[in-house]
Amino acid sequence: MPADWDGPPLVGRLLAQRGIQDQAAADHFLQAPLTGVHDPELLPNITEVAQAILAELDNKEGRTLWIHGDYDADGITGSTILARMLRQLRPEASVQIHVPDRMTEGYGISVAKLEAIAAAGDRMVVSVDCGITALEAATRAEELGLTLLVTDHHKPLQDESGELCLPGVPIVHPGIGGYPFDGICGAVVAWKLAWMCARLAAGDEEGRLPSHLRSLLADLTSLAAIGTIADVVPLEDENRMIAAWGLRHIAQCRIPGVEALLRVANLENKRQLTAMEVGFRLGPRLNAVGRLGKADAAVELLCTSDRNRAESLAVALDEVNRERQELTKRMAQEAEAMAVANGFDQDDRRCVILCGDDWHPGVVGIVASRMVERFGRPAILLSREDNMLRGSARSIDGYSIHAGIESAKAHVHKFGGHDMAAGLSLAADQFEAFTDAVLQHAQCINPEDLTPALQVGADATLQEISVDLIQWLQQLEPFGRSNPEPLLRIDATLDQVDPIGRTGSHVAIRLRAEGTSLRAIWFNAGDWLPRLARGRRVQVLGVPRENRFRGSVTAELEVKDMALIAESDPC
Repeated sequence: MPADWDGPPLVGRLLAQRGIQDQAAADHFLQAPLTGVHDPELLPNITEVAQAILAELDNKEGRTLWIHGDYDADGITGSTILARMLRQLRPEASVQIHVPDRMTEGYGISVAKLEAIAAAGDRMVVSVDCGITALEAATRAEELGLTLLVTDHHKPLQDESGELCLPGVPIVHPGIGGYPFDGICGAVVAWKLAWMCARLAAGDEEGRLPSHLRSLLADLTSLAAIGTIADVVPLEDENRMIAAWGLRHIAQCRIPGVEALLRVANLENKRQLTAMEVGFRLGPRLNAVGRLGKADAAVELLCTSDRNRAESLAVALDEVNRERQELTKRMAQEAEAMAVANGFDQDDRRCVILCGDDWHPGVVGIVASRMVERFGRPAILLSREDNMLRGSARSIDGYSIHAGIESAKAHVHKFGGHDMAAGLSLAADQFEAFTDAVLQHAQCINPEDLTPALQVGADATLQEISVDLIQWLQQLEPFGRSNPEPLLRIDATLDQVDPIGRTGSHVAIRLRAEGTSLRAIWFNAGDWLPRLARGRRVQVLGVPRENRFRGSVTAELEVKDMALIAESDPC
C-alpha cells in the first residue's frame, strides 16, 4: 500500500494496485482536483482556432457561426458547451448548432449542410466530436469558401506516410501535436476550446476569468463530465478530475436542461451522482433522440434558459428513451439468436458480425455492446438500407475494432472511431468479403481473452466490510473504464440462504467468517439455490453496498459470482 497511508488497509491495497505509491499521490487521486487538468493552451492549434472563432463572432455582416456536432451524448454536450460559452461572450452574435439526422445524413460533417450554410452567406463551421476523417466535407468546404475548424478526438485519417489527410484545416485534437493525454472525449475538447475563447476574450494577463465566466465554466464542466462518462473513455488522468468534479457539481448546476434531466431520471435529490447513474440514466436519455431520429430536442434541452420548455423537452426525451429500451430489447434477442445460429460463440470466430434487414440503425451500437457482454468478443452489427449496410462496432480490452475494420477497408465505404468503438458503412454485396477479412484479423485475439472474466480488485475479509469502508471506497469514484469499481474476493461460509423477489429469482445470503456475519444479495441467481446449502464454504466475488432502511445504514455485499469450495480444499 502507499507509504505513510493512514486509511483502511483495504483501500490502501486498492490504491497501490492503481500505481499510487505514497500519501501525497493518494490524496491527489482521492480529491481529484480540477486544478490538475492540463492547460487548454497545450492542445494543438487551439489558440489559432479560438482567435478565428472570436473574430467571426465580431463580424459586422450579421453572419452566423455554425457548430456542427455529433448526435450522441458526447457530441450533444460538447456542442452545447461551446455554444453556451460563445453566446455568453458575444450576446449579440449569432451562434447556431447543427447535429445531423442519423437516418438521412448519417455520421460526420454533412456536405449538404455545408452547402446550405454557404448559400445563406455564412462563412465558418466548427466541428465538435467529428470531422477528423471528413476529407470530402473539408474539400467541399474549401470549394464553397467556408472556413472549417475541426475539433475531435477520434482516430485521424492519415495517408501512408502518416500525414493527416485534411490539408489546410486547423485541427484541435488531443492525439496530435504532443498533448499530454490523448484520452479526452469530444465534449472535453470543446470545453477546453470554450475555456480558451473565454481566456482570450475576457481573461486577465494571467488568464484568470471574471467570476461570471468562472461560474459558467463550472456548469459546463458538469456537461463535460456527462460527455466523458457517456463516451466510455478511460477515467484516468484529467478525465478522472473532470468527471469527479462534474459529478460533485451537477446537483448545483444552473443549466435548466440539466435540472430537468435530473428530475425525469429521479435523481434531483441526489447530492452527488455516481458515474453509473450518469452512464445508465442521464446519458441514455440524451442519446435516445439522436438514435431514433434527430437530436435537436436534446440540443435544445441543454441550450434553453426557459425552465418550462426544459421540463417539457426532458419529458419528451424520457418517452423516446422508453421506446428505445423496448426496441433494444427486441433487437438484442434477435441478434443473440442469430449469433448462436451462425456459430459466433465458437472459438474460431473471434468477432460477432451480424446484419439485420429491419434493425434500427440508431440502436445497433447499443445492441453491439450487449453482444460484447454476452459473447465476450468484439461485435459489429449492421442494418440494411437498400443496397447499403450501416452500423456500429464495439470491442473488448486489448483489441482495436478500428484496426479490425481498417484491415477490411477495401470492402468498406466509410468508417471512423477508435479502438473500442466505431461506425461504418459498406455496400451490401461486400458483407461476406468484409466478414471474412475482419474474422481473419481477429484471429490475433488470444482465445483466453474471449471468455468474459471478472477482474478481482483485492482480497478482503468479512471483518473489513463496514459502512466506513464503503464511504472510503466511494472516494475512488468515478468508476468506469481504467478505474473499475473494486471487486472483492472473500472466503466465507453460507449461514442462511433464501429466495427473494416476486419470482424468487434473486437470493439473499447471510455470510459468516471468524465470528463476523454479513448480509449479501445475489441478483438473478435463483438457479444456484439447490447448490447453496447452509454450512457450505464458498469464495465470493462481490461489491460492498450501503443498505438504507428506515433511517439506518448498514453494509452488505452485492454478489457478482461465487465458487463452491470442496471440503478437501483449503479456504
